Formats: sequence, C-alpha cells, structure tokens
Amino acid sequence: MAKKITVSKAPNLIGRPQVYFNKEGFEAAIWAQGYDIIIERAVRCPCKTQGSDNLSSCKNCGGTGWLFINPVKTKAIITSQNSSVKFAAWSEETVGDANITVRDSDRLGFMDRITVIEGESIHSQTAYPVIYDDTLFAFLDYKPKEILEVFMFVADNEKLALLSYDEYRIDGDKIYLDDKFKDIQDITISLRYVHAPQYHVIETTRDVMVSTTFKVGETKKTSQMPISARIRKSHYIIDKENFANDYLFDNSYELDPCLHKVTVGNFTICAPVVNTTPVKVGVYNVVYDESIGKFKYFNGTYWVQLN
Repeated sequence: MAKKITVSKAPNLIGRPQVYFNKEGFEAAIWAQGYDIIIERAVRCPCKTQGSDNLSSCKNCGGTGWLFINPVKTKAIITSQNSSVKFAAWSEETVGDANITVRDSDRLGFMDRITVIEGESIHSQTAYPVIYDDTLFAFLDYKPKEILEVFMFVADNEKLALLSYDEYRIDGDKIYLDDKFKDIQDITISLRYVHAPQYHVIETTRDVMVSTTFKVGETKKTSQMPISARIRKSHYIIDKENFANDYLFDNSYELDPCLHKVTVGNFTICAPVVNTTPVKVGVYNVVYDESIGKFKYFNGTYWVQLN
C-alpha cells in the first residue's frame, strides 16, 4: 500500500508581487550565442556479469563499458572552469574541465559525449602502431583536422625521425604508416594535431531545476529550465573504444518521430517533441504542453485542453 502524502498548506499570496522566469529567453540565448555541438547518448554496455568487468573482446563497447548512440546536432554554451582563489590548484584531476549549458529538451546525461563541431584544440599523444590485416596503423584519441608533426622514436642516442607527409596518411581517427616501416619492431610515434574538442559529462550540476513560468493568456505552469553540467576532455576519461581494425557495432536506432499522440475526430495529432511547432487541425493550432502531458489549442479567447 502506498504511503499517504500530506500536502503542506500554502501561504497567502494575494497582493504579493511574483517574478517568473522566461524559459524562452534562456533557450533563445543558448541558440543565439552557443556553439554547434553533437551530443551522443551514453549507455552502459551489458557485456559483463556481476563478478567480472566488461569484456575486452566486446564489439559493442570495445571493452570500455560504454556505448555512444543517436548523435544529435544542437547548440550549447560552453565556458572554461576556473576557481577564483589566490592559489588555484592544478593537476590531472582538473585539467581539461569546462562547464556546459544546454536546453532541457537536449536531455544531457552522465558520460554523454559532446563534440564541438567548429572548435579547434591542439592535442599531443603517443601512439603504438600495430600490424593488422597486413596494415600498419594506430588509433588516435581524436579525429585530426590537421596534422602538425609526426615523430618516430629511433634510439635513445639518436634524434627522432620526423615523418614526411608521404610516409603516413590519416583516415578518420587512425594513422596509417608506410609499408617500409613494417619490419621495425615496437614502433612508437608521437603526434601533434588539431582536432574538434570532445568531452564527456562527468557531473550534472543542475539537471533538476524547475521554475514557474507564465504567459499572458495562459495559466501558470512548471517548466524544466536549461541543464548545466561539468564536462572533461575525452582522453582524460575513457580509452579509445577500438584498437583493432574491426569497427564496433553502431547501436544507434531510429527514434519514434511521434512521441505524443491524441485523436480528435478524424485527426491524429503528433508532436515530435514537447513544446513543438503547433500542428494545424481544422482552424486551430494545437500544441503539446509538457507541464500537463496533454495537447491544447487556443480558441481565440482561452486555451482549451484536449484529453
């Protein structure tokens, strides 16, 4: 039997000024000033048992324990994270952190992967090429936009070998070396390259923030405000998913474009997302109200709710 919930008595609000947030203003600011980003949804991979870790041979997650599916292009406000104290701490635990704010409809969650499309960041890494299927290659932390330098280790008493452009090629997030290097044992290379910044959500600092909103001609309602989270550069969070030349399965799927439906007479109304563009039904524009979970339309005088 469910517990009985006692409702608190409301105070007297008559004659008291009230302030309401303008959700549309927040969202407009994000869209007007934000970066173009891609959000990939993070899902834990079930390739493990209660007594073991994720399978290193799993072709769904590559042994990382995470899947990244259903990429969505949207916009976000991203700012660097800093501490306004006289002596700020710096360590591998805080480097690469930033703050992100997105609209609530983007439904940002823990470990979601975020790529800043037009952004540029410089990254340096060491890679260890292997021969697989008669090809000498290595996976990189990110997909390079531009390669700045590639060095190969020769010996501790010799200069590094600077590779020329015709001695390697880049394909996505992989570097392929020329066949002449196949006979060298334990090759180690270092790269410096430009890439689109990529992050993972490590903390949702404001994932549950609701506020009362109000518009003339409508009743007051409770709305979910924009989501704020803390993010960190991907290479500080998770290893590359796949180091063999056999690509992982893509577990993305087609989303149902009609999440909310209601039938009015001979019409079936469909809202792809909450608070979407009004759907024309007869002479009325019907919208979905997420605060009540129902459709409604404005008849010229007031809003009419549909069951």
